[in-house]
Amino acid sequence: MLNFGYILRGFNDEIFMKDIIECKLYDGYRYCLDRSGPYSVYFFKWDDLVEIKTKNNKCYLVPLKNSEIFIEEVNKRINCLNN
Repeated sequence: MLNFGYILRGFNDEIFMKDIIECKLYDGYRYCLDRSGPYSVYFFKWDDLVEIKTKNNKCYLVPLKNSEIFIEEVNKRINCLNN
């Protein structure tokens, strides 16, 4: 059976700073090279993709321009919250 939660996930999700465990450049598998899977986007600029992991084991992949600056700022804030 199709789970509509997976289809709608991400449209109205909020990621609270206190829930972020890790924020880094995505270094995983680049699906544009493998067209056999059920992926909605085959060609994508993967170089600016940010991976955000939260305490509730959700993983968000967010495409951002100037991703290194974003990651640096988020990690500064995470460190401030944890100290």
